[in-house]
Amino acid sequence: MRRFYGLLFIFSILSLTSCITVKEVKFNGVNGVSFGKPSDNKIPLTLELMIDNPNSFNLKLKKGTVDVFINDQFVGKSKIDKKVVVQKQTKGTYPLTIQTSFSSLSKVALSSLGALFGSKIVLKIDGFIVVKAIVIRKKIKLNFKEEISPKALMNFNT
Repeated sequence: MRRFYGLLFIFSILSLTSCITVKEVKFNGVNGVSFGKPSDNKIPLTLELMIDNPNSFNLKLKKGTVDVFINDQFVGKSKIDKKVVVQKQTKGTYPLTIQTSFSSLSKVALSSLGALFGSKIVLKIDGFIVVKAIVIRKKIKLNFKEEISPKALMNFNT
């Protein structure tokens, strides 16, 4: 009897997932960059990710790992630590926070002295995030490179 219920459960799940089609979720870049309040030799760097969800249901960002580089210097690794819900049929911005250290930022600052004289700074994001809807999971590759203004990095939220 247990076997019957187990097979019935598996058949039900497969039937439900075959009815749901997941449209491609798109990562459209970074809308903004800001620093949070420093504490314990860590500085939170928040990236506002632009994500387009064309599906008729909300998605949850479950996990992911993203490496962040400024002018090809490693700044930090981000892991999604709190639940983020991507609203259905919207193009929205969602925060991704990286805990970086003073030493990482000082290396970047020294290598980016040209930014003080008006040069652009190149922000690079490389990694993935996993989105989930009901029982379906999808891995989205993030590989993004963009020039940002030096003023964006001077935006500290204290």
